[in-house]
Amino acid sequence: MSKETLSPKQANEILNKMVDIVNKTEKDIISKSENFANDLSKVWEDKNAVDFMKSYERNITSTISDFHNNAIKFMEQTINIANSYAKAGNMGISISMPALHTVSSADLSAVKDTFLDG
Repeated sequence: MSKETLSPKQANEILNKMVDIVNKTEKDIISKSENFANDLSKVWEDKNAVDFMKSYERNITSTISDFHNNAIKFMEQTINIANSYAKAGNMGISISMPALHTVSSADLSAVKDTFLDG
């Protein structure tokens, strides 16, 4: 039987890296989506453009939410594993969930049914 474990220090390192990855990824998705909406607003103006952007916004919001929730599940599993090892080793410590920022939404309102400059 192998003697692999996940120490509290290792678990905290994994969790902190995961927080950084989640925060950066969500920020990048929102920023790039806003840039996309701004670029699109300069070349497409009609009801279809607005409908497209509403659909895009629903999908991006869902994607960010799913990513965020899956990251939390991954982090919870990491915590459970580390805490199980700590308990088995009578370490008397436990790992807790680090704070993730609140998921925000992208402002994709730039796309309109008419160009702003007429």
